[in-house]
Amino acid sequence: MQQDISFSNINSLKIKSFFKKLSVISDSYHDKEHYVDDFGIQPKKYEGPYTQAEIPLRARIKQLEEDLLTVSEERDIALEENRKKIDELNITLMVIRENLEKLRKARERKEKRIRQLEEKINNTVKVRSHIPGH
Repeated sequence: MQQDISFSNINSLKIKSFFKKLSVISDSYHDKEHYVDDFGIQPKKYEGPYTQAEIPLRARIKQLEEDLLTVSEERDIALEENRKKIDELNITLMVIRENLEKLRKARERKEKRIRQLEEKINNTVKVRSHIPGH
């Protein structure tokens, strides 16, 4: 099945703007490729030469990147430790809940048995009162 493409509803100003932007992007990419080919420079891996003003800034940037990497690793380690501790606490909490439930059920059984024994005693034993009229 073939679809016909129609440009009848397209705004010509928007099309002109789009092609201008596309042309600028294409030109900048071409220039970048041209400089990379001519000078053998990798734009993201350029390591010098730097001006005297740039040298301490580059060193500071490199130090900050290393610090950021160290902090990120420490954060990841701390997060993993926290997750493990949370898991351990959850397991411990579940065990405590189970034990509490067992204790509650045992208490209910004991209370029920005590009530049954009390009823049995009350039904079989006649209470005599030493008070006249009772």
